This record gives sequence, C-alpha cells and structure tokens, in this order.
Amino acid sequence: MELINRHNPQKLYVQLYEILRKKIEDGDWAVGTQIPTEEELCKTYEVSKATVRLAILELVRQGYLTRQQGKGTFVCKRIIP
Repeated sequence: MELINRHNPQKLYVQLYEILRKKIEDGDWAVGTQIPTEEELCKTYEVSKATVRLAILELVRQGYLTRQQGKGTFVCKRIIP
C-alpha cells in the first residue's frame, strides 16, 4: 500500500488523488466497486476528511468516480473526450 509522504512538497490531497487513481487504473478497484468510506480512507492514509473529500472530488471531476446520495462512492467507466 502506498502511503502519504508528509515531507513531499506536493499537497496531501494531490498525493491521495494519485494513490486512489492508481488503484482504479491498475484494476484494484473495478468499475462498479464501492470505494471505502471517507472515514476508512482517513484512517488508512492518516489524513483529514477535508483531504479525502478534495481527492474524491477531483476523481469525480475527472470521471473516475461517481457519488450516489445515501449509497456511497463508486468507480465508474471513464469516458475520455
């Protein structure tokens, strides 16, 4: 498992974004898979909820994830324009 490097000048949410994106692109999380909750990601990567939310928001913007109110966040099929 990749870890967040607090000595890296790159922002924490960007590091987390890269880690999660890699999990999706490498097939660790297949299309349709529900990703861990924000709380689980906070504990796993030892970051704040704000950091997790920013990383997830960027993954949603980039088309890697979709959020379903009351159900969770899921990996979706990314359509590249």
